[in-house]
Amino acid sequence: MNTDYSQHIPSETSYTNLVTIITRIHDSSKFDLLEKCLLSVADQHIEKLEQIIVCQNFSDDQLSVLKTLILALKLPYAIRTINVLGKGDIRSKLLNEGILRSDSKYLGFLDFDDVYEPMALRALIKSFQLTPDYSLIGGCVKMRWLDTKGNTTKTHYPYAWGQVRVDLAVDNFL
Repeated sequence: MNTDYSQHIPSETSYTNLVTIITRIHDSSKFDLLEKCLLSVADQHIEKLEQIIVCQNFSDDQLSVLKTLILALKLPYAIRTINVLGKGDIRSKLLNEGILRSDSKYLGFLDFDDVYEPMALRALIKSFQLTPDYSLIGGCVKMRWLDTKGNTTKTHYPYAWGQVRVDLAVDNFL
């Protein structure tokens, strides 16, 4: 089935938010990791920011616990949750559902077990503003191992920069 997504594209002046971060989560036992993800988004200090958390097959009880966590964190930006039902590997479906519900000039993607470095989104937005002809700008994955106090003990860049962009687009959208 082909879907016409053109109706979902807002005009340049009709955006509600500057940035929407789409976060997928499939395991409610990992809310501790999601909390770190949410706090890292708060550490971006961007006005008109929202995060859409797209849950895979969550029960009403799991959604209730998630909403309680979000309220307890008192984050300085809007968060919406979506529950998507489906069998098998529906990672792309989760992203697409988040995209369809976004209303921002810029989109960011951050899985529940990932975090942004402080102010990373500001750097990406500045890159867009300096190079308005680009429609896709990304960052490289940086893996960090932490000790029990949260100090970095090892850093690793697992992907060559050029291939990451291709893999992300092919694996998630094409």
